[in-house]
Amino acid sequence: MVNAELCTFAVKGNYEVPYSIFKNGAMKRSHLRLELTVQEMLSTSADGAAIFNNAIVTDSYFTGKIKGVGYNILMAHEDAAFSNCYHAIEYEAVSGAYWNAAFLTPCFYDADKMGSAEYRRTVNGGWYFYGLTTEQCKDADYLRSIGFIVEKGE
Repeated sequence: MVNAELCTFAVKGNYEVPYSIFKNGAMKRSHLRLELTVQEMLSTSADGAAIFNNAIVTDSYFTGKIKGVGYNILMAHEDAAFSNCYHAIEYEAVSGAYWNAAFLTPCFYDADKMGSAEYRRTVNGGWYFYGLTTEQCKDADYLRSIGFIVEKGE
């Protein structure tokens, strides 16, 4: 179980089957950067196989790349609840990212980074998951308007 606030996590791995990175915990106002190669992706839900499993995630964002080898559908999140989150993951050799999650407030993903992948989803307690262009995702005023902490960079 992980409970994190104002944290940045960088996860780089090459593994045979997916396993949860965050299970039975909470992430708030944090950043998760993934660089994963998954040898066998699951086409159906499996206990513990999702990136977020039975987790509550608020005001957070996810970046990086997931490369698939073998099955081509990733169980991205299982029984997770998201509020005000941003998802900018690039997918390679992944046809679908399956979200069995509740979107309690509007959440967004960078549709330009999806490549040929598409989101597959179920609806649990509300549906607010919108695709934005990369340009919209980088608009600091827009991100502030949805509650992200944005600081000026060089």
